[in-house]
Amino acid sequence: MAVLLFGSITRKTSAAYFSADNTRPYREMLLDNVAAARTFFSQSLDIDPAPSTEGPQ
Repeated sequence: MAVLLFGSITRKTSAAYFSADNTRPYREMLLDNVAAARTFFSQSLDIDPAPSTEGPQ
């Protein structure tokens, strides 16, 4: 999972870096994207479990 995530981040960063209007260094862009992914995946999951239709009622 981590390899797939990092691959996606680096592809996104590379596409933005090689765009015609880019003026930012690759390292800065990569660190921003890694920080965004870290923030996204560090969120807690506050999902209420669905009521079960199996087992004792």
